[in-house]
Amino acid sequence: EPDAGTETTVPILLMEVVPLGEGQFELFADPEGSGANWGLASVLVQVYLANVPVSSATVEYRQGTICAETSEAVCSEAAAVGQPITCTTVSFDCDGNPTGAAFEQESFQVMMVFEDGSGGGDSGGSSDGDGSTMFAGEGVYSSATSTSQSGNATLVMTIASYANETDPGAGARPFQRRYGRRLQAANGIRVSPSSLRVEPGPISATASYAECSPGKVQETLQCTIYARDSSGNPTGSEDDVAGFSGEAGQLSLSEPGTIAFVQTGMFSFEFSVTTSGAWEVELAYQAATVSQVRVEIEPEVADPGTATLSCPSEVVTRSTPVCSVSLQDQLGNPTSSLADEHVMFVQYTDAASAATVVELVPLDEVGMFQAEFAAGDSVGSATVVLVSNSSATLSNVASRTLTVQASQISANKTSALCATSATAGEPVQCTISAMDNGGVAAGTAADASAFDVTGEDIESFTVSFITSGTYSVAFAIERAGDTQIEMWFNGAALSPSQHVISVAPAAVDPSSSSVSCTSPMQVELEGTLLCQVQLRDEFSNPTGDESVDVDALSASMVFAASGSTSAASSIVQEDLGLYNVTFSAGTVAGLADVAFAYDDGTAAVIGSSPVKARVLPGPIATASALSCPNTGVIGASVGCIIETEDSYG
Repeated sequence: EPDAGTETTVPILLMEVVPLGEGQFELFADPEGSGANWGLASVLVQVYLANVPVSSATVEYRQGTICAETSEAVCSEAAAVGQPITCTTVSFDCDGNPTGAAFEQESFQVMMVFEDGSGGGDSGGSSDGDGSTMFAGEGVYSSATSTSQSGNATLVMTIASYANETDPGAGARPFQRRYGRRLQAANGIRVSPSSLRVEPGPISATASYAECSPGKVQETLQCTIYARDSSGNPTGSEDDVAGFSGEAGQLSLSEPGTIAFVQTGMFSFEFSVTTSGAWEVELAYQAATVSQVRVEIEPEVADPGTATLSCPSEVVTRSTPVCSVSLQDQLGNPTSSLADEHVMFVQYTDAASAATVVELVPLDEVGMFQAEFAAGDSVGSATVVLVSNSSATLSNVASRTLTVQASQISANKTSALCATSATAGEPVQCTISAMDNGGVAAGTAADASAFDVTGEDIESFTVSFITSGTYSVAFAIERAGDTQIEMWFNGAALSPSQHVISVAPAAVDPSSSSVSCTSPMQVELEGTLLCQVQLRDEFSNPTGDESVDVDALSASMVFAASGSTSAASSIVQEDLGLYNVTFSAGTVAGLADVAFAYDDGTAAVIGSSPVKARVLPGPIATASALSCPNTGVIGASVGCIIETEDSYG
């Protein structure tokens, strides 16, 4: 802001920086819209990069003088897409005086406003303002524009015109004068002629395209060519028909009369074929490819007399054979369509003369169907008949004879499913799914003896017939751990043949468990005696459960002389079913029985007999008694007995 008494103030306006492309930016500011009163002055534009000034330029900010209401432009009377449309404008101020300088050429704008649908059908009303104006001399300007759109258009030329408004009064500073836009005519500068026709360009093969409607064989198919110029405008006339060529079915589009002109940008042609499927319509204009149109041609309804039936010559009992049926129309085209109220089905009669009606199931391939049925349990000859039912009239179209044979188990098609875990000594169950070579359930009770189960720990097994294709196998494994078994049929391995079963040990069997203690079995007073108990199941597998064994396992030491008893001081698990048992000898010496028991409801003793252990007395502490004979012989020895005790008596 200026200090008091300053004659001028320099307003500052930040400019908008807009990137135009690599290495170029546009700087833009609207003085009028900013509220800054610049007046007529030189404007200094300074450019900063990272707050450092790098460049500057001076712009002369001037007042426009041209008035749109009194100026007039004369323009081209005809135009074509992509071609320049030129206008010459003679400019006047609002009082009718010639005016206009070079700096005002940027105030001109030339636009073309198109009428709805005037371009031939593709576009509605729109405008195109891509034009430029050059100063041609005082009061004379030359403008040029072009358009990529065809049709009826109105030329509109506008200009931004400025003039002084009321002076704010004596003593006002120059920059305080206000400058505003003078009103101009509603349609801008008068233009003559104001309306013109923009003609489209020549036909462009790459911009043009064709469309064809789908149909059936022998029908007349309609195709439309949409001719466009390089800008996408409808174009073309009767004279352009000869420029088209190509093929549609057996029709050559180069033949005179095959392609007809409909209207600007639209041509048409027709063709028909006798073969169904996808047809490619190839179209070119002046030898340049326009497009390839894929047309789906449908066949007619099926002709029952052309139907074919295919079935396997041999099948097995309890299998599910599949027969295929192909249908064609009268022209030999594959078709899946039947006439109204026309039904076709398959009737299967098995070897026991039992008849079954089977529906035809359409496949993805046009004209192909299949019929699936159960062969039955009877061995012998069976028949398949393709029946046509049209207007309540049944007729046999085709038939086939099948030989039904008994199914045989195939080892490589047969599989077994076994339990993956078991307990020692308990039965392991496996289920065999027996199949023949065709993957159909097979086998009878007589085939049970042909199955075999082998494995290091397999001593015996049983095979039971459940139903055709299903057998049950049972066996027991006594050794704990992972066991691999193999299964066979008539010496051939099943698929898969190998199975791994994880066998857990059975419950604790005290009679099979064992005890071992340190040797020699003697210990000093207040010493410790260590024994180990190995719990085993009835198959001698180490077994046990610490949460159960600690309470069920007991050990005691009983002295024969005194009858006193002491329990184990600790029982600690070291491994599966293996426990370290510790006894404290205490202060009683003598020979003791060390016994172990497992209370599984019967308090069975572990081992065949108690383990003998000797607790040694301490050193002599006192002589408790002296015993000698009452009489003796002169010169002979007299024997006395001294009874001694340790400190615990």
